[in-house]
Amino acid sequence: MPGPLTEAIASILREAVENRGLTQQRVAESIGQSQSQVSKYLRGETTMDAEEIDKVCKLVGVSIADVITRADKARG
Repeated sequence: MPGPLTEAIASILREAVENRGLTQQRVAESIGQSQSQVSKYLRGETTMDAEEIDKVCKLVGVSIADVITRADKARG
């Protein structure tokens, strides 16, 4: 079961994806996963690997360092 850091990263990326108006299908295509897998990632049910996090960050135009920093602060 994913922990608080995974959940915080998922929340931040989900918000960024939504703010950019991207679909889960578009995210899936960019990282080479299925839409259903991306859905699990963005709900924090499954852990993304570092490469996938980096690809999503680039897609939505955010720094991976910023995401990790924000997630670390959010989890307390």
